[in-house]
Amino acid sequence: AAALAGLPSLHKAFLMALAYAFEHLFIRFLEKKPVFDRYLDRYLEGLLAGETRDPGLPPSPGSLAAAWLSLTMGKGVDERSHPDTVDVLAALDGAAGELRWIAGEPVPGRRREARAEFYVRALRGLYDEVISRWDIFEPGDEEDAVNLRDEAAPPGELPEPEEGEEEEKGESEAAETGGLSPELAEEVERILEEGDQDLSRQVSLAVADPEARAMPTRFRKGRALSSVRPDPLTVARLRRIFARREDALARARRRRFVRGLSEGQVDARRLFRVGLDGRVFRARENPGDDERLSLSIVADASASMSGKGVEKPWQAAERVFVSLAEAARGFEAELSILGYCEEEKICTLTELYSGGRFYTLVPAGRTPSGQAILAAASRLGSRGPGRSILVHVTDGASNCGLPLSEARDFCRKRGIEMYTVGIGMNPQTRDFLLASLPEGSVFFMKDVRFLAEGLERLFRKTLL
Repeated sequence: AAALAGLPSLHKAFLMALAYAFEHLFIRFLEKKPVFDRYLDRYLEGLLAGETRDPGLPPSPGSLAAAWLSLTMGKGVDERSHPDTVDVLAALDGAAGELRWIAGEPVPGRRREARAEFYVRALRGLYDEVISRWDIFEPGDEEDAVNLRDEAAPPGELPEPEEGEEEEKGESEAAETGGLSPELAEEVERILEEGDQDLSRQVSLAVADPEARAMPTRFRKGRALSSVRPDPLTVARLRRIFARREDALARARRRRFVRGLSEGQVDARRLFRVGLDGRVFRARENPGDDERLSLSIVADASASMSGKGVEKPWQAAERVFVSLAEAARGFEAELSILGYCEEEKICTLTELYSGGRFYTLVPAGRTPSGQAILAAASRLGSRGPGRSILVHVTDGASNCGLPLSEARDFCRKRGIEMYTVGIGMNPQTRDFLLASLPEGSVFFMKDVRFLAEGLERLFRKTLL
């Protein structure tokens, strides 16, 4: 199909079959009429009953979509399922819940936008993490593959339409896109073309010490929506700080004037120049770019943040970050929230807050703090004039990648204010951070439960 041009034909078939399965489930959640639900469930059960492929074989597009629908309808997963099928079902964990949430959106326009965004994000993540790694078998690649047929293989080319068949074109195009609208198919194509952004070169160029060894670094968009809700008290306390900052800026603007103008408001201080040049007027100074605020939270999402107990450290930290994102809405502050960790010897930064929506991740790997801070600062420093603040939140010392000193020096050169919030650290780690970072830039919390209080204290110091 044109919407997925450039991908192997078999991969396209898998993605479109799953997109079609998403549509089936979305409609099931959208309709609340009991009679319709019964008919739709019978229809879906008929689809599942018609899927007779052995679950132990590599999945076909149809069998993969049927396995996902079966799981979401409470029928479970066949214990004989092929590992490829299991990998896809694991990657789509939570997709049904998000579709249910989208179906509950009362405004049709917002519901459609959320649905399109979910489809492209889920399919993109699935393709990158699972399907793109599958081997592709094209019948005919092997000399011995004579008359070999498998329903998991890509379909053959359709013959050219004969005269009188042009009216069927629209129907065939809809079938090729799995029933998706052209606009939604374009969104699927766009997200599949967008890959992780490689920041390795930017980081290497920013390193001052030629002997320092930088890890490969990549930046990726968040893919799994967070289910964590903001804490109302934290939101209210942080919003007061942003509001007080903007009030202070507004008062300062009222006191700033451009004087010596030939027209405008009469300036009593310059009336003595009436007979000299007549420049006795003034006007309020327009707010400049120097008032722009870019605030970046760079959060440690290494394996140590998984923690133990009922509420994991990452869950508690995520609630604070979600509350911060909610508190910053409507104010003149450009907020970015990133989580970082080491994955397969690559420093990976994930954008957790984008387009007004908050995403989550699973903490894993080691802690490349210096590398992550430098990469985040390189993105922050490219946003032009104004004030840039980077807040690093971590529960331990960096144990891979560039040293903290490289990130510290880079931020200093770029004019980025860098602060670190340490959570539950031992005395040795505290001493190391205090020795490595500028005086007054490090704050320590007893544990993650006090993170909201720590950020509030930091913002009061830096923004007011």
